[in-house]
Amino acid sequence: MINPLASNNPYESLGLGAAQEEKKDQGALGLEQFLKIMTTQLQSQDPLEPMDNGDFLGQIAQFSTVTGIDNLNESFNGFSNSITSGQALQAGSLVGREVLAPVSSGYLETGSSIKGRVD
Repeated sequence: MINPLASNNPYESLGLGAAQEEKKDQGALGLEQFLKIMTTQLQSQDPLEPMDNGDFLGQIAQFSTVTGIDNLNESFNGFSNSITSGQALQAGSLVGREVLAPVSSGYLETGSSIKGRVD
């Protein structure tokens, strides 16, 4: 019996639930915030000792790298969810069928039988 209070989607336990949007870290620095900080930093720097171009480009490169890694992580999570859903669908197609699975031991309940094949 499905518990109606537990979930609206009975297939969620199989990995077929609706994709849940992950909440972004509210403390994370976005591109717009980063550009505001960089602009403020440039406006507030000492004109006699300006920021080195290498330092400026290094900060931009670091932010770009972090953004790229974050995007890659999101893409990988989507890919992982797709694989999980595909595996659940494949497992569902085996319901009511006989399958052979490689195992080193088995459990025999009283009054039942075990079938198998030895290679």
